[in-house]
Amino acid sequence: MTFEVAGQAYDRFMGRYSSPLAAQLSDYLEVAPGQRALDVGCGPGAWTEHLVARLGPENVSAIDPSVPFVDACRERLPEVDVRQGTAGSLPYADASFDLAGACLVVHFMPDPVAGLTEMARVTRDDGWVGATVWDLADNRAPMAPIWTAMAEIDPTHPGERHIPGGSPGQLQEFLERAGLSDIEIAEMAVTVTHPTFEE
Repeated sequence: MTFEVAGQAYDRFMGRYSSPLAAQLSDYLEVAPGQRALDVGCGPGAWTEHLVARLGPENVSAIDPSVPFVDACRERLPEVDVRQGTAGSLPYADASFDLAGACLVVHFMPDPVAGLTEMARVTRDDGWVGATVWDLADNRAPMAPIWTAMAEIDPTHPGERHIPGGSPGQLQEFLERAGLSDIEIAEMAVTVTHPTFEE
């Protein structure tokens, strides 16, 4: 899936969630100087920016299928190697990175297991592959107020609960099927305050 929306417009909406989550993901994956990292499904660059702050632009690569997002990430971080491409076919050699992550991206991969398998391939054997997903089963995501209202109008509407990775245990299952081991699952909470109703 690609997002044909301007990177800045997307970042105004999703950035308020993805930026604080990106900081938590960096901490969880123990991102530290001297490592090389890949941001899969980088969008406009929320997690890429956190990686650059810790590792320097020369040690960070990013990829996204959406042309507007690739353009926005390149504009935001011009020294980073940002490419257009998909998680299921990463244009990097085996074991190129110390860690690879997908921040709020697994939901949108056409084949999550294939995407995570590719992430594992380009990460060295003792490195980290990390991913975050929304808790869609419990309706804890940015669009939750919309889907709650929709359920009152049309209780049969599926909302987002059917999207891959949003049910308990599903991300772990994908990671296992991708051949990863020593899997750890943790909850990362992001609280966002909207200053106005319009926001």
